[in-house]
Amino acid sequence: MAYSNMGAILSDLGENNDALKAFKQAIAIDPENPPAYMNLSDMLDDLGKKEEALKAYKKALKLDPVNSRGYLRMANILKELGRKAEALNAYNKAIELDPSN
Repeated sequence: MAYSNMGAILSDLGENNDALKAFKQAIAIDPENPPAYMNLSDMLDDLGKKEEALKAYKKALKLDPVNSRGYLRMANILKELGRKAEALNAYNKAIELDPSN
């Protein structure tokens, strides 16, 4: 948890490479930690590494399949990648899990 929180602070400070290392360390310590994968995904997305971010979102959602925000974020990336049918499925899943979304 500390590495994930440290990564968030480093990201806020613009220390993206160090933030990325911290998120990866959090996952190395606890590979079953969905928030660590979400943080990693967000960082990768911010760095323009869309395919890597997508892979990390999928892992986060495998561990936490009721995370509507994860589906929403994944859908946004899929949309940006031009994978509209997949994006639509992910948006529908996000709405199914949280109709107020």
